[in-house]
Amino acid sequence: MHNSLESFLKRISFFLIYLPALIYGCQIAYFSGISEPLGIDISSLGMNYFEVSFFGYLNLSTTFLDNLNKLVLLIAFSILYLAIAFLLHVLAIHPSEKENEKFRVDALLSSFEFQKPIIYSKFVKMVNSFWFTTTIYFFIFIFSLLLILTFYNKGKKDIISTVDKIKTSEICEYTTGYIKQNNEQFRVKPILCGNYKCYGINLDRLEVITYLPENYSQFLNVPNKFK
Repeated sequence: MHNSLESFLKRISFFLIYLPALIYGCQIAYFSGISEPLGIDISSLGMNYFEVSFFGYLNLSTTFLDNLNKLVLLIAFSILYLAIAFLLHVLAIHPSEKENEKFRVDALLSSFEFQKPIIYSKFVKMVNSFWFTTTIYFFIFIFSLLLILTFYNKGKKDIISTVDKIKTSEICEYTTGYIKQNNEQFRVKPILCGNYKCYGINLDRLEVITYLPENYSQFLNVPNKFK
C-alpha cells in the first residue's frame, strides 16, 4: 500500500508543478497580447506571480462554467446515442440468433477476462518505458506552446477590437474614468493594472499612456443591468 501511494505521488508531482505554471504562462501571455501591440512592457506595471496566477485561475473557472452547459449536453447526447445504438442492435437481431448472440457475448467477455492480466502487464510495461514517457512529455510541451500562443493571440485580438471600438465610438462607457497629470484632466480607458502602474488609452488624444493607480478617478455610474 505504501509503495503504491508513493508511486502515485511521484507520478502526479509533475502535474502539481506543471498545471499552476501552465495557468500562469497562459495568463501572462494574454496580458502580453493586450500590451505589446501598443508598445507596453507588462514588467513595468509590476505584476507579480500570485496576481497573474489568480487571474488565470479566475478566467479558467469562468470559461469552464460558461461551457459547462455545452459539456453536459454533449455527455447527455453521447449517452443517449449509445443507448439508442444498443437498442437498435438488440432489435435488429433475429429471434433465431438471440441464443447465438448471447454465446458470442459470453465468449467475448470470457476472452477479455482471460486476457486482462496480460493486457494490464503490457500496458504497465509500456507506460514505464523511456520512449513512452519521452513522447508524453513532448506532446505536453507542444500542447503548452500552442495553448500559450492561443492566449497571446486572443489578447492581441481583444486589444485590437478595443482600439477599433474607441476610434469609432463617441459614447462614454461607465468604465471610462479620468486622471490628472500636469494640472490637466482627461478621459482614460483602463486596460491593465499592476502594483506600480496602470496603462490605458487617453480618449481625448487617442494616446497610450501609463499612470499611477491613485491618480485615476471615476464617476459613480451604475449600469442599468445592475439596477
